[in-house]
Amino acid sequence: KLSGAANDIDVSKLTITGEGGATYTLTTSSVDITSGTSFTITLSAADKAALNMILNKDGTTSTGTGTYNLAAAEDWAAGAAAAVNVADLTGNGITVSNVAAPTVTSATYDYGTGTLTVTGTGLLKRSGAANDIDVSRLTLSGKAGGTYTLTSTDVELTSGTTFTVTLNNADKAVINALLDTNGTVSGGSTYNLAAAGSWNRGSAVAAADPTGNGVTVSGVPKPVVAPPTQPPPPPPKEPVVGPKRGEGTGTGGGEGGGTGTDTGGKPGNGFGLPPIGSGPTVTGDPGGPQTSQTGDGGRVAIIPAVLTPPTNGAFQVAVMAKAAGAPDALVVNAPMKDAVVAEGARIAVTIPADAFAATKSDATVTLTATRMNGAALPGWMTFNPQTGTFEGTPPPGFKGEVVVKVIARDQDGHEAVQTFKIAVGEADQGRVAPGGAPGRTGDARPVGKPSLTEQLRSLSMKGQLARQAALFNAIKTGGKAA
Repeated sequence: KLSGAANDIDVSKLTITGEGGATYTLTTSSVDITSGTSFTITLSAADKAALNMILNKDGTTSTGTGTYNLAAAEDWAAGAAAAVNVADLTGNGITVSNVAAPTVTSATYDYGTGTLTVTGTGLLKRSGAANDIDVSRLTLSGKAGGTYTLTSTDVELTSGTTFTVTLNNADKAVINALLDTNGTVSGGSTYNLAAAGSWNRGSAVAAADPTGNGVTVSGVPKPVVAPPTQPPPPPPKEPVVGPKRGEGTGTGGGEGGGTGTDTGGKPGNGFGLPPIGSGPTVTGDPGGPQTSQTGDGGRVAIIPAVLTPPTNGAFQVAVMAKAAGAPDALVVNAPMKDAVVAEGARIAVTIPADAFAATKSDATVTLTATRMNGAALPGWMTFNPQTGTFEGTPPPGFKGEVVVKVIARDQDGHEAVQTFKIAVGEADQGRVAPGGAPGRTGDARPVGKPSLTEQLRSLSMKGQLARQAALFNAIKTGGKAA
């Protein structure tokens, strides 16, 4: 003993060896001996947290088979004579008990940086570098109940209660689509981090922690409003009939030449078909009005045969031109057509690559699909976000339609949305197209009146061509146009 209080043992001279040979020197206050053969130390919070990580298994050895040891440096026994060397560095085994299984309690996710910070209890070290946490055992769930298991590199513990994972680009692209709203909920689904067994390699117990681990998301930018698409061109004017006798000639760049000629003692009649992909162009005999209109049908100026690069979990989209100084964007390019399938038939509908377009040639675009109201797709229908394919067989007797909402989002938070219908056993079965043809699946329409799609089709270029051809035939045969 040494005269005085709480000074017999200099605790700062004691060092403990644990997992993989890791050592820690205590900082707790000095104590008195309880007898000539023992003393007890109640560790400070800092010492306890540090030792709990490296004394990671009950018994005398660690998870990585290292042997626990207590080393006492010279002068640890303050009451000993100064001339006596009392250092005792080896052979002082430690028996550990009551090591608890590690758990996850919560997590935060930074949408902009792709940083996942996890908080837990009883987190344990494992010898080696970047291997305490097996990141491949972590699964995040989010929007519409979607889930994704991480593929990023394993990490070390930051402390006995936290670790941080910086997601790789592939993980970030998918997770940003799942965790797309600031807070803890998206589309009625609560964010969660599930940890499968053996996620904390330092633990001797392969305990899983799959539920109750909420994730709080921050940094999600406000959605970028896509520029409006061009409206469809107006219907063409009726062909021009000249007010005087003579010759009239109509010309156009349509299929088959689009040229009509009438000569002789009757008023000249001219009629031409417009070129495919532009607005109508009609010319008549002298004095008749002329109309010229062009448009792009609502599509953006995409770069031919160029798609964003293939990336794990991402959907390839068209690349479009960007005006100098304009911000990057992700927009709808070609609206999806409705799909009609026979009752009982298997569904296979694929989103074409030109359905969306991005200004960045290296954009990483991820797709999510829900019903129009944000609810999950029917259980019989699956969606592959990388290929953009919907597949499944409706249950026997099912007849109706599913209104699908497809959300495209890039790594910068730009978002574009399309909706279309998959109708099963509806009217006009004769127009059912083979499943799986991208953007060529047919149009569902209700009984009794043309659908909006049919009405728009009548105003489209093909509809205009059909109307003008019928009018040209009526003029040739001396009849009247309807």
